[in-house]
Amino acid sequence: MRGSLNIHIAPSDVQPLVERAQTLPARPGVIAFEARDGSTVLLAATGDLRRFALTRLGQGDETTPARRENLAPVTAALRARVVGSSFEGDALYLEEARERLPATYRSALDTRRVWAVRLDPGARTPVWRKLDLLAASGQGETLEPSTLIAPFGDKDNPGRYAERLDDLFDLCRTPRELELAPNGRACAYKEMGRCDAPCDGSASMEAYRARVRDAVRFAAQPVELSLSAIDQRMARAAGEQDFELAAQLRSRAERIRKGRKPGAAWATTLDRFAVLGAFPSVRRARVSLFIATASAIEHWADVGGDLTRACARELLPRITGRAEDLLPRTPLGVSACERLAMLTHHLYHPRRGAGELIALGPSTDAAQLCTLVRRAGRLEPAAMSDTPDTQLGPRA
Repeated sequence: MRGSLNIHIAPSDVQPLVERAQTLPARPGVIAFEARDGSTVLLAATGDLRRFALTRLGQGDETTPARRENLAPVTAALRARVVGSSFEGDALYLEEARERLPATYRSALDTRRVWAVRLDPGARTPVWRKLDLLAASGQGETLEPSTLIAPFGDKDNPGRYAERLDDLFDLCRTPRELELAPNGRACAYKEMGRCDAPCDGSASMEAYRARVRDAVRFAAQPVELSLSAIDQRMARAAGEQDFELAAQLRSRAERIRKGRKPGAAWATTLDRFAVLGAFPSVRRARVSLFIATASAIEHWADVGGDLTRACARELLPRITGRAEDLLPRTPLGVSACERLAMLTHHLYHPRRGAGELIALGPSTDAAQLCTLVRRAGRLEPAAMSDTPDTQLGPRA
């Protein structure tokens, strides 16, 4: 993100703090009230920095009476930063709270969890497990991104998604028996022809691991790509008059389509998870672009709200290249999981009019980028200009 709070308001020899607070911008932002020893009295995200500061310093007006405790006696200075969107405000608030008010920070995270399915083909018993990533990271678990499928909209969706993988790839439904392989006891799925029973030694564990790897690859790529590959195989099977295989593939495609749920719309393996967000900027007629992965959230650039297709085509390789750089290369730590929890909240609970996020991948094109920017800038297509944007790229 952009860094710490960059507006400093302190009393002078001729002006008390409450008068100096009048110079704060009447714009959305994050504000901290600091005591004489530098500790934080209050930290808040607000839609109007000036009004919020004056109210908490005992200067409420007719529209905003000072009903809360007057913090003027214990406040020595104010620090603030203007933000362009609730997304930026949330990220900055949590960044500041982590350092300033750890207890408040933990309380805020209690309402923003991130759930995942862990499925590791290399595990001794390769079966799925549902994880609360914040809790798991806090307990010191090793969270390898390539084995984690996330994020999900709530705590129930990971289990449903994992059961869907069991169904699509005939994975084991009785983990306790698989742990005993090859001396376990086969279940009814073997009799139905839905499992080759590695648990009782009927099939090798390596063959089973291959199916688990297929399931993880399926989760890692967009559903549309999987469906496209199945359609191509189905067409070849029909052309070769292998109608039994074609019917099986058709059934598989139908199960994939029926299994698509809103609560798993953003789920993928976290080594490939990348999101591009466009939100109103603090700069007039500009839009802030954010790149987010499982390990980082970065303000990448401000662009004009009238971004042209030509400029979008120029930007996309730079955006995707930067996203590739930000993908996690090592196990996820606590701070990464905390940022991912904040991001997950915005992915599944977007605030109307506050910008938009899209999955960033090989299929992202210039038209999508232009639409994303236009919506964030609240511009209609007729208002778009053919004039190239001359201020592209990250800020200094």
